Amino acid sequence: MRFVRREDLMVEFGQTDLVTLRSAGAGIEVTAPAQAVPLIAYCSEARTRDEVVDAFGPMAGRAFDILVEGELLVREEEALDTPLFFQNFASIDTQRRMLEDRVRVDAYAEAIRRVVRPGQVVLDAGSGTGLLACMAALAGAERVYAVERSDAIHMAEAVVRATGVADRVHLVRADLRAVQLPEQVDVVVSETFGALALSEGGFADVASCAARDLRPGGVVIPSAVRLYLAPVRAAFDAFGVQHGVDLRPLQHLALRRGAVQTLSPEQLAAEGAVLARLPFPGAGDAQGEARFTVDEGPLVGFAAWFTLELAPGVELPTSPRDPTTHWQQAFLPVATQHHGAGELQVEVDIAPAEGDRRGLVVHTRWTGCCEGAARHRLV
Repeated sequence: MRFVRREDLMVEFGQTDLVTLRSAGAGIEVTAPAQAVPLIAYCSEARTRDEVVDAFGPMAGRAFDILVEGELLVREEEALDTPLFFQNFASIDTQRRMLEDRVRVDAYAEAIRRVVRPGQVVLDAGSGTGLLACMAALAGAERVYAVERSDAIHMAEAVVRATGVADRVHLVRADLRAVQLPEQVDVVVSETFGALALSEGGFADVASCAARDLRPGGVVIPSAVRLYLAPVRAAFDAFGVQHGVDLRPLQHLALRRGAVQTLSPEQLAAEGAVLARLPFPGAGDAQGEARFTVDEGPLVGFAAWFTLELAPGVELPTSPRDPTTHWQQAFLPVATQHHGAGELQVEVDIAPAEGDRRGLVVHTRWTGCCEGAARHRLV
């Protein structure tokens, strides 16, 4: 049998001959001799125990066994597994935050009413509490498959029973990347979006699921996501001087991290511009550019947000000018630059953070009335 290292496996070197091997997604941490590192690197591709012994000698076989027993080397189909990440969604506090977002809930309810027709089969991909699955059943769906990976499926079970749709909503505990339903569906509905819509890996997960379980010509809610960007001229500096305490030594660390917060239109140096339009589901990365005309003043960063295209005539925007949602906006701070009036051109690349499905890495480059580049980690 072949085994491969977990995709999010990290190695931390100490001051001894030991290293710490950590998988945040699986919630695993193991201390091992530093000699295990070449073996881990060798198992970036799936290997058998015999292959490891041939490459490193008989002693490596025992190390291989220990790493397999510790679930740091796993079968290929388990390499991308992040069970601890999914368990975060089993928290009632996490679910409450989303359920209290009436803008989100009402927009999805309207989209489902417009799209789902009596007799159709629907898949709720990443069902959580079962809210969208129940909405689809109440809209007339003949069958709804509510697929959920985490223990939140127990909440969904109670909600489905209380709503009186247990005869139509079928709960399926499975990973979206691997689930195979007994039939193809007419509609896939999913709310698997994190910061900037792209974090949490929902784009790729739902793409994998839809490739198997959505019939040709079927509909996905939402069908696309539009990403927006705007320059920011003013923001609260948490790392300034507060009550006489000088926090400025921390500013260089903060400049590398994006923050999810609520911004006002007055903080923007220009109106938001479309950065990219992404079909959903998809790969989960984005590239784009935007141009702005700005007045003379400071540039302290960039704001980014998104709009979900849920159904014809139904959109869910998250800009500073729209009602606040739990997603708020993403703020990407930069060292303050003062500029004259003129044109500002911005190029942005967004990709999943390596080894952390919650996170994104955002590269920004700007030219024109001022110039610079930044890299941000956003979760």
